[in-house]
Amino acid sequence: MTETNTVAWAPWFETTLRAQLALLEGEALDPDRLLVACGLTSFGWMVVADDLRCWVTLPEELLLPSTFRTARSLWAAVCDALADDEETP
Repeated sequence: MTETNTVAWAPWFETTLRAQLALLEGEALDPDRLLVACGLTSFGWMVVADDLRCWVTLPEELLLPSTFRTARSLWAAVCDALADDEETP
């Protein structure tokens, strides 16, 4: 896991997200920076959600702009979805 500003997330999460952050180029991914300021578009967050399906499926009710506001908010949604997946028999 990568630790950034007290947020530890899986490397696959950052790699998936960075693929849609055109304005970040080599900068550290600040968990609280608005992703739109890093270049994430509304189409980009749908691509991220689709690409994350390799590891987790975000429920439709989480496919909202607020989920994709920051890396921290997106990671929280991913963690919730992973926990739900583990609880499902």
